[in-house]
Amino acid sequence: MPKEFSRARRVEEQIKRELASMISKEVDESGLGLVTFTAVDLASDLSLAKVYFTLLGADLDEKQGEKVLNEASPHLRHCLSKVMTLRTVPRLIFYYDVSIERGNKMEALLDEVSQKDNTPDQS
Repeated sequence: MPKEFSRARRVEEQIKRELASMISKEVDESGLGLVTFTAVDLASDLSLAKVYFTLLGADLDEKQGEKVLNEASPHLRHCLSKVMTLRTVPRLIFYYDVSIERGNKMEALLDEVSQKDNTPDQS
């Protein structure tokens, strides 16, 4: 069982690397800007991969970016099949990763609390 776990993680990392290298060449959408793949969550049977991404400098919002990538999903899957040695390349579903935005908001809140704690009382 541990070998399956490590194999799945290796496949997830390879999918992330390969998608990152091919995204600018294979997806004809200039409004996407810079796409960063943050994580890949692979099903235990390797049939489905949830791919999480962020956008930087994009003309599109998160939902539009998801739509563009999910429409390009069959083509990207085909391109992955050429470079990966898997019997079946997983079906790709793209999701916008909100964890970075949540982390930034949390950090801002912590900074605000920290600043309030450091200011002397004016009593």
